[in-house]
Amino acid sequence: MGIEIAWPPLKRARLLSSRFCGAQVETVSDGIRVTYADRPSRIGETAASLCALIEAEGHLVFLDPEGSVLLDETALETVEIQWQDETLTSAGVLFSLNEVGTAALAEATSRLVGQRLTILLDGEVLVAPVIQAAVIGGQGFIAGDLYMTTEQSFIWATDIADRMRAKPLPVRLEAESEKDIN
Repeated sequence: MGIEIAWPPLKRARLLSSRFCGAQVETVSDGIRVTYADRPSRIGETAASLCALIEAEGHLVFLDPEGSVLLDETALETVEIQWQDETLTSAGVLFSLNEVGTAALAEATSRLVGQRLTILLDGEVLVAPVIQAAVIGGQGFIAGDLYMTTEQSFIWATDIADRMRAKPLPVRLEAESEKDIN
């Protein structure tokens, strides 16, 4: 049992680390098609949940330990996966900031070394790393857990990077079709 939903073009990153992470996403002529296995009694609910998840704002904020906003997604220039060292056994997320973000994060991290910097996506904690050193020069690195396997580390870093890149969608989504595809 499953459902098939077609929408206008959108970003796949919204499906990551949700209950829909196993969804199949493919490009079709009029947008994308998301296929997700679920119980037939939940087809309408699943379609609505998928639309709500993908339609979420995509608002990313960096918070200090007191909960004050240091910067938001407008400060991000690039986000990519990078290995933590030459052994290629542990991946992390490298991000670069614009001029305003660089100044804000440098000032904040200089005074907050040893404390947590919380990064929220749409109000949910995405990651909360401990600040190891001041982030100066416009680039920061979020290290993965050294106890993860190489594969787990890469999957984790890919998920975080994809979600940090997510931007608000310029359109409102509605499922065009839903069907049982046993």
